Amino acid sequence: MRNYVTLQSNNGGIKFKCAFCAHTIAILDFDQTKGNRRTQAAAAINQHTKELHYAQLQIAAPIKRASDPTL
Repeated sequence: MRNYVTLQSNNGGIKFKCAFCAHTIAILDFDQTKGNRRTQAAAAINQHTKELHYAQLQIAAPIKRASDPTL
């Protein structure tokens, strides 16, 4: 599950917006010499979600598999 939505920014870059709050991360804020900027930004927004919204992401009940005979 993605914890963000992708937004187009005015300067031609892309921003990731947290699915749970107004927090955004711009891809252009990351250093290309350290790897793919989009990957770095996605990791950062996922870290934000994990740190600040983890309780909202917990699953309330176990997910049943299609192969589960109790379905």
